[in-house]
Amino acid sequence: MRRWRYLWWGSLNRVGVGRFRSIGCRVRFNGWVRFEKPCKDITLGDDSMVGVGCYFLATESGFIHVGRNVGINDHCYLTSNYGVTIGDGVRIAEFVSIRDYDHEFGRTDIPIREQGLRGGPITVGNDVWIGRGVMITGGVTIGRGCVIGANSVVTKDLPDWSIAVGAPARVIKSRNGVERAKT
Repeated sequence: MRRWRYLWWGSLNRVGVGRFRSIGCRVRFNGWVRFEKPCKDITLGDDSMVGVGCYFLATESGFIHVGRNVGINDHCYLTSNYGVTIGDGVRIAEFVSIRDYDHEFGRTDIPIREQGLRGGPITVGNDVWIGRGVMITGGVTIGRGCVIGANSVVTKDLPDWSIAVGAPARVIKSRNGVERAKT
């Protein structure tokens, strides 16, 4: 029955069934979602929701694993060359960009497009809230229970229970009551 549901849904939304490793039960797609080829290793956990206009890309060497009860709101980008893991109960607001790679640009004797990619896997812990317009860069681990303020750029790891804001994001407070020194 589930396979027929995927075929029906895929015919309406132009998404092939073979592009997922697995889709959990009761996953809801709220409109057009783009899954760029090859997208061979994408997992969506049970009871998750993906908003309209979201974009997923997992290259041959990358993967995107989304946990259970995750809400990904409208127009989010998740792209992977190394690996993106999103924990259970995560809330992702609209226009969030999670990209585990970026272009090399250190040399001036060759064009940027020919310099290759750099980055690393991204891990987002359980029960994290990612605000509207946040950018998460490669090689970052976001701890359990973190809150990331709108339009922040996360370039470094965030410890559990942190509240982080800014570009680049910095921890301003801990959710377990410890105030951080402002620099």
